[in-house]
Amino acid sequence: MTAGQTSMALAGDGTHPIERCDIPADWPNREASRRVVLPRANLHVQRTGNGEPILLLHGTGSATHTWRRLLPALAGNFDVIAPDLPGHGCSPVPASGSMALEYMADTMMELLRALDVRPVAIIGHSAGAAIALKLARRLGQPTPRILAINGAFEPFGGRLSAVFAPLARAMAALPLLAGVASRRAHDRAVVRRLLAGTGGVPDEVTVDDYCRVLANERHVRATLCMMAQWDLSDLSQDLDALARGCDLLVGANDRAIPPDQAYRIRDRYPAIRLTELGGVGHLAHEEDPGRCADWIRTVIAKNGDGN
Repeated sequence: MTAGQTSMALAGDGTHPIERCDIPADWPNREASRRVVLPRANLHVQRTGNGEPILLLHGTGSATHTWRRLLPALAGNFDVIAPDLPGHGCSPVPASGSMALEYMADTMMELLRALDVRPVAIIGHSAGAAIALKLARRLGQPTPRILAINGAFEPFGGRLSAVFAPLARAMAALPLLAGVASRRAHDRAVVRRLLAGTGGVPDEVTVDDYCRVLANERHVRATLCMMAQWDLSDLSQDLDALARGCDLLVGANDRAIPPDQAYRIRDRYPAIRLTELGGVGHLAHEEDPGRCADWIRTVIAKNGDGN
């Protein structure tokens, strides 16, 4: 088969096509990549491993490259499924143009139905954790366990959300700004400073990954639209319902979502279990995939034992 060809099979429900797809040859874990065409979206999805199914959801402005090291670390224990959210990475912007939280959760629900999968756990990083909560409510009983890595459960910008949300809407409405931002991503020093600003010490492979996606104007515009359209004001209702099945992993050095947000949530919902990792920032799973994988395996094993 040549690089431009695809092979097609059918999804679990026999209605949605799954293709081997034209993902860049050097995309992390490309051998696990497929394209799944859904009514709501055309998604790049990675799937690999054996065991109970788990779903990995990346955050705003990221893509499946963020699981470069974590995905293979988990594949020995689980059937790991990791999509690029609509408009992000190798998933095109949906025809509707929607990037709202409810839309993202509905799209992930469609994906699971297409794959005929019910995950035992949903692991969400940053904004992916908010999607995980909404998705778990849709799946109903038995509810998957929610594992949040530096989860974004409060409006973007925290107390400054009244400023950041209108700013994101204004930027999303001006396509030229996305173009300017994507051109800046060709400067590795700019991207390195951006990543360091989240509290970590990025290696050169991580810088390469973010240079790639942030240099994509379509990806940047989708990121801005996602921030502009999201409303996390009612997420407390989901936490009320799912707190007992929610675990939080916090990077002690996270500057993007300060750890005190997670501690406030834990104080409000004592049933939530919280673990803090020292020496890592917002991209904890990229900085220390070994410890994050151990945490995920431990949490899921405890849940399986009824603890």
